[in-house]
Amino acid sequence: MSDSNTALYEAAILARSGRLDEAEKRLAQAASAYPRLIRSHGQILAALGRWREAIDRFQIVVDDDPFDFDSWMSLGKLKAILKDTRGALAAFDRVLAARPGDAPALAGKSDLLLAMGQAALAEPLLRVLAETDEAYAKCRHYLSLATIGRSRDAQELYGHAPEAWISDAEKALALARDALGLRAMAEAERWYRHAIGLAPENAEALAGLGSVLASSGRRDQAFAYLRAQPETS
Repeated sequence: MSDSNTALYEAAILARSGRLDEAEKRLAQAASAYPRLIRSHGQILAALGRWREAIDRFQIVVDDDPFDFDSWMSLGKLKAILKDTRGALAAFDRVLAARPGDAPALAGKSDLLLAMGQAALAEPLLRVLAETDEAYAKCRHYLSLATIGRSRDAQELYGHAPEAWISDAEKALALARDALGLRAMAEAERWYRHAIGLAPENAEALAGLGSVLASSGRRDQAFAYLRAQPETS
């Protein structure tokens, strides 16, 4: 086993045992001698939440190899976390330029566009993802169409009750968050109600629905949901 492989193996053992700080130090030391370990060092730094340092590592990798699309994806995700939207979009676009149908890149870019309130730009990407026949992807596409005023198209494609496809409260909440960020209040209400149906005591769903109802002037209904939040010990 080469010295670089030994370092990688030792770091992997340390990481699997939860000793991430020690794994990072081992890779930092080895990467100075073996540049092929720089990406692995970046992955450990990202896992530790040391995002800016991780970005520096991945940038070194793509500067050396512009076709390392895994590192471009890592750059996109980390820059999105740090609210560098221009940098994140550029990273996802580098992947999509070479791999137009790359699902992780489409998902990363559409997530970012939805977070920016850009449903119209996200819609074509979500349409491609919806072709995977995965229920959550279809619901996100439905949401984007409804948000940009194409409710008839959304219903023709997916029917009137897409929430029937979602049986996971966390996915319902994720859709509610998307809708809230897009100021699509009717859709936010739909998904918060569905989340409550799946998890009646979920505090985020109860508070979210209460807030949506209050914003539309239904204060009595809002109070009922806000009051229903479980007490925290």
